[in-house]
Amino acid sequence: MIYKLELTAEEMQQQGLLKVGEGSDYKQMDHGSSC
Repeated sequence: MIYKLELTAEEMQQQGLLKVGEGSDYKQMDHGSSC
C-alpha cells in the first residue's frame, strides 16, 4: 500500500496537479491514515 501511495504522489507531481505544499500535507494525511 505504501509503495502505491508513493507512486501516486510521484505521478501526481509529474502531472503537475499536486503542488509541493499540498503534496506535503497530502503525504502527512495519507501517512496518518495508514498508521
